[in-house]
Amino acid sequence: MAEKTKTAPAQKKAVNKKIVKNILVKKAVPQKISPAAGKKKPASTPDGTAPAGLRIRMYRVGFGDFFLVTVPAQSGPKYILIDCGVHSKDTHSIAAAVDHMAQETGKQLALIIVTHRHADHVTGFSKCKDVFAQFTVGRIWMSWYENPKDAKAVALQANIAAVVNELSHSLAVRNDQYTRMVANITEAMPARGGQQNPGAFEVLRGFPGNPPIDYYKAGDVPTLPQDLIDAGLEVEILGPPDDRTMITKTSKKSEEYIASEAATQTGPIKPFSAFRVQPDAYQMELFKLMPREEIEARVATVQPDLLAAKAGMANNLINNQSLVALFTFKGKTLLFAGDAQWGNWLNFLFGSIT
Repeated sequence: MAEKTKTAPAQKKAVNKKIVKNILVKKAVPQKISPAAGKKKPASTPDGTAPAGLRIRMYRVGFGDFFLVTVPAQSGPKYILIDCGVHSKDTHSIAAAVDHMAQETGKQLALIIVTHRHADHVTGFSKCKDVFAQFTVGRIWMSWYENPKDAKAVALQANIAAVVNELSHSLAVRNDQYTRMVANITEAMPARGGQQNPGAFEVLRGFPGNPPIDYYKAGDVPTLPQDLIDAGLEVEILGPPDDRTMITKTSKKSEEYIASEAATQTGPIKPFSAFRVQPDAYQMELFKLMPREEIEARVATVQPDLLAAKAGMANNLINNQSLVALFTFKGKTLLFAGDAQWGNWLNFLFGSIT
């Protein structure tokens, strides 16, 4: 696996005007996908030539992300796949979408970009592993947080996984958004059995021919396949930052009631130490005005939901690991930000959290 260490000049702390003013947000109209009877011809204009601009297709798979970028090159259309995932609460269309994409591309991908490890961004690779096993892939880009040779990244991911495993047991009886946040993390873990085995990252690291995998952080100069360079495509890597303080800054709130370090600590969630007395040790006359059970229920309702906050922080930390890529093609720019949150944006817009 190839690892890139070449970096661009240090970013200025001033606002990056190019990013702020020139980002072209191009929305694709979602389409219902049904398996085609035969292989589809690449998209072309009425005279049979390749389209002049980029084509962005967003597949509708429910709670998930799945983009196909078609780049017009001299040797024919070249394809970039950005993420391929779906949450467990899907519309059961991921297989049909991947089959359609396989036919559209002829199972040839110049580049795969994996923004971050949430299930709704990567589990399409594991759920459709038999189809992806037939693909030829030129290159794969991931966030530096996925680099198995980076001790800092491995330690951070291991701590988050430990916290999430702890939370999954505590939240097992609940059915709310925080339970689903935890599921969105755990479903992407490798070798969990069933249709998720092998895991998404095992599939990505096991493509035929072992295409090089690059792990990038903000400011790195990426290696593009030559066909994409010849077509005139340029890409800047804007995130994630190589700064733990930045990725723990998950919102613009000036106050956060959970310290960032707590999000990567393992073990049971304990907000503070306390001397505890067993309920049966209290004298019954203390509960003449209100039964003990009602007091406990009222106290519980005014306490912060620490489980929910912990789940949210773990979820946001992974979001903030998103690989952020800014494409430039024929004077237009297109930003793919994954699920980057405030700290990631602060870094590439301002270069600072202050």
